[in-house]
Amino acid sequence: VGSFAVMRGWAIFGDALAHGAIAGLAAAYLIGFDFYLGALAAGLLVAFSVSYLERRTGLRGDVVIAVTFTSMLALAVLMLSRSGGAVLNLEDVLFADVMASSSEGVLGTVIFSAAVVAFLVAFRRTLLAYVTDPLWSEAAGMRTALVHYTMLMLLSVTVITAFMTVGAIPAVASMIIPPATALLVSNSPRSYLLASALIPSLSCLAGTAVSVLLDTNVGSTVVLVYAALFVAVALSRRRA
Repeated sequence: VGSFAVMRGWAIFGDALAHGAIAGLAAAYLIGFDFYLGALAAGLLVAFSVSYLERRTGLRGDVVIAVTFTSMLALAVLMLSRSGGAVLNLEDVLFADVMASSSEGVLGTVIFSAAVVAFLVAFRRTLLAYVTDPLWSEAAGMRTALVHYTMLMLLSVTVITAFMTVGAIPAVASMIIPPATALLVSNSPRSYLLASALIPSLSCLAGTAVSVLLDTNVGSTVVLVYAALFVAVALSRRRA
């Protein structure tokens, strides 16, 4: 999903969704609702609000995203401050302990991830055409509005699922840094999509191994592996 989001220019969108989901968690806590569904509802609200406001106001997407997710964060803090003693552990939200995930949480992540990947494989040509050139896609008769909102839903489901498992920062980093690295080493859509899948997979294995050896947080270690690989590739290209 991140590979399509980066090509569409929606890299920062994942950050808005992950941080906006905190308001959904706070609301779910206060009313005794399912945490995942609360976070997903907030994520969808952020996604569709940003899309609507961007088209309605004509403002740049990054401006609308900044307004939306900072407002959602403020709303989360307000709800927690009025909850009468609820405490939000910032580290758990930003970098969750993936090693402590429940069996149900892991199973849910696998199911959602498999469904999203299957959809992307089935409709990859349509999505690639849209993210590469939306105007051409519309002129060619593609129902671009449907594709647009489908991508928003896929992005929301993916970010929130990852957010509930590994925390906000690893979820966003996994969606942005590996596809950005893949862009630097790819020369075709096929190689780009393959690299976007292989780079995070191998980086996660390496990061997990390092975190076990050094007894560090898994999510933060994996993010640093992502970043190190991106910098190494970027510097090697510059020298070349």
